[in-house]
Order: sequence, then structure tokens, then C-alpha cells
Amino acid sequence: MSATPSPPVISADMPPLDLNGTFGALLIGALVAAVLYGITVLQTVVYYQHSAAQDGWLVRAAVGSLWLVDTLDTALLSHIIYWYLVTNFGSSSALMKPLVWSMSAHLATTAVTEVVVRSMFSLRVWRLSGGKWLPALTVGIVTLLDLIFGIVLTVRSVGQTWFTLQKIQAFVFAQFATELLGDTLIALILCYYLYQSRTGFRRTDSVLTTLMAYVINTGLLTAMALTVNIVLFATERHNFAFVALYFVISKLYVNAYIAMLNARTGIRQKMGNVETIVPLSKFSDRSTMGISHASFGPRTSNPFIKETPEVVAPGGAEVVVDTLPVFYKRETVV
Repeated sequence: MSATPSPPVISADMPPLDLNGTFGALLIGALVAAVLYGITVLQTVVYYQHSAAQDGWLVRAAVGSLWLVDTLDTALLSHIIYWYLVTNFGSSSALMKPLVWSMSAHLATTAVTEVVVRSMFSLRVWRLSGGKWLPALTVGIVTLLDLIFGIVLTVRSVGQTWFTLQKIQAFVFAQFATELLGDTLIALILCYYLYQSRTGFRRTDSVLTTLMAYVINTGLLTAMALTVNIVLFATERHNFAFVALYFVISKLYVNAYIAMLNARTGIRQKMGNVETIVPLSKFSDRSTMGISHASFGPRTSNPFIKETPEVVAPGGAEVVVDTLPVFYKRETVV
């Protein structure tokens, strides 16, 4: 007759187990991540149906790559939950074992996602700044640091348990800090150059204001998530709320990037022929025609605004000729 298996032995160093704060947090984080993945799939389909044609191959490839990495990441999260809640069902000692391999792999896919998204935003910074290297290089350096910390964190996480993560906390905080710095820099730089692109025309400036709002909102969302994650990791070591939030951060990046690409179509439909007014395509990948300021003010130095010939005509109203808006001078009536 086989002996009755003894219950799992829990180390005295292990804090009292709270199922809601441990396994429950992991499950909730994975469920929210699954919902965000569904939104990613929808946004990806919408992008390729309605927005991809206006972008170059690099942006289209980036969107496809992000979807593939996000799909892999979702599969990894599913394996994490299955391993802890099914394979080790009822065994709290699983938390004292080394992290399951899919958790370390999830750290890697998160790092890859963030690097791809920030690299594309860095390209936008370079294009919108008129080819100035310093702003894009600054973002690129922060992105490279984020990648390095992500790789180190992935490697160092192997063999750790949930309750020995403090051994690698320096790398965790370093990665969170570079992520937060990168998001802040991108939002500030893009908003600065969009603000500098103002022309003085109400419709054009309205579009630029809308674009700045998108940049701020998307950057604010990921920045807030990272800030909360830093606080949770520092104060709730034996509560997996920080892990649940970390599950969704990469998906926030993917959705923020693709949503901004898809938003251009809505802005054009709302404002009417916007692509010829502001460099929306330069905000992504392709060249765009622009406007002439005529005699209404100084000519813009924005290298992406191509001037049209000045035409002398009475009135001063905006007239669209061959889809290119021309702002006529006022004719002096003697």
C-alpha cells in the first residue's frame, strides 16, 4: 500500500501565502493581457485594411513583427498560468521553485516589443525634426540601454524564484527607469516638433493639436503603468500585483503604436484632405505635400512643408486646387 503523499513543505522564509495576491494576481494579469491581445489583432487588421497603403515597407513590417511577437508573448503568458494553476494545482511550493522558463521568455519578448516600438518612434523623431540626429540619437541611446537591461534581466531571472527577485532588483529598477525615461523623451520631443510645425492656419493647427494630444495620451498611459509598476515592485514584494501589471505593459506599447497609426485615417476624414495640410505621412514613413504661407506670415522652416506658387487673387479664402490647398494673397484695391 502506497504511502499518503505528504503536504508540500513551505520554507520558514516564505511569507504567508495569499492566493488572491499571488495566483489570483497572475490570473487577472493574464486575462487582461489576453483582452489587450484581442484589441491588438483587431487594430492590426484595421491597419492593413485602411492605413498600410500610405506607409513604407518599414512601418508595415514593424506592425507585422509587433503582432507576431505579441502573439508569442500571449502564448507564453498562457503557459505561465497553465504551469502554476494546472500543472502545479494546489501546490504552493511551486512559488519556491525556480521561475518557469516561459516567465524568462516573457521578459525577453517584452524587451523586444519595447525596442521595436521605441525604434519606430525614434524614426518619427528623426523625420519630424528634419533629419536632426541629436534628438533621435538620444532616444536611440535610451532604447539601447533598455534593450541591454532587458537582456541582462532575462538572463539573471533564470534560476530565481518569486521570492528571490530582490537579488536582481537593481536590473529591474534600471529597466523600469529607462523605459520611463524613453517614453517621456519621445512624448516631449514629438510634441515640441509638432508645436514648431504650427502654421497659423486654424485647420492646420487643429490637426497638429490633435496629434499632440495622441502623443501625450499614449505616452502618459505607458508612463503611468511603469510608474505604478515601480511603486508596486518596491513596496509589494510578496504580492504579485507588479507581475500582473508587467504582463500587460508590452501590449500597451503595441496598442499605443498601432492605434496612433490608425488614428491618422480618422483625422483625415474629420478634417478633410489633411494629408496635404500637415505631414501626417512624415509622422509615419512617406513624404507629403504641404502648404504655402503666402503673405499671411513668415514661411515655415519645416523641411516637410513644400511650398506652392503664390497666386494673387481677391478674397483671401482657402481654395483647394487639385487637392492641394493654396492660400491666396489679398489683392490691394486702390
